[in-house]
Amino acid sequence: MPPTADQISRVVLESISSPRWTFVATKRDVSIFSRPSGDNSSVGRDTLLGGEGEAVKGADSKVQMVKALTVINGSVNDILSHLTNPNRRRSKKDAVFESRLISKDPNDDNSSFLYRAQRMPWPLLIRDFVLASRIVPVSNSKVIWAVWSVELPDYPKVEGRVRATVELSAWVLESVTPFKSNVTYVACVDLMGSIPTKIKNKFMTQEAMWVADVSRFFQRILTREMKLQK
Repeated sequence: MPPTADQISRVVLESISSPRWTFVATKRDVSIFSRPSGDNSSVGRDTLLGGEGEAVKGADSKVQMVKALTVINGSVNDILSHLTNPNRRRSKKDAVFESRLISKDPNDDNSSFLYRAQRMPWPLLIRDFVLASRIVPVSNSKVIWAVWSVELPDYPKVEGRVRATVELSAWVLESVTPFKSNVTYVACVDLMGSIPTKIKNKFMTQEAMWVADVSRFFQRILTREMKLQK
């Protein structure tokens, strides 16, 4: 059975509020934290890793989780629309080069399945992901978008690509003003394959900077609008 909205909300919010986070750095106005993913207070992988298809097994419990905090000059709805659009325009530096919607849940507009592939530094093979996705409203001003790996019969592993595992990737967006939002991103991704855990953890720190890229996207929109008003 897929996780319920309450289960997703509990896992994400408990993970974010855990006392085990360690501050790493502040980069481009994003505060980054890390913590072990394999402890008892971790992401609740038994809750999320499953849904339609079979649960994903074999993730490296030594891979760290990351948390990123920032404020973005955009509304919750605008940020959510940007994040959940698999066909959004990507920069040339974006490692993700293939992203598409597999299907939407006919009984829930907030749930869907996604496929994503991204380039890795040489000599690593491309990593791809089959993901379940769900939007969970928490309150009138707060929403969660959570993503986790699943196995679907119609999307087997592809030759030349390594099927990586997203134990959890979640955005918590909370309105500060109609055009400004507090943003928390939490993630634990195992690239799988014969990669040292140290390299996997370095990737996770880089993954946290996705928040800065989203913030820059909305800052450019704001700057453009301000110029037009002059």
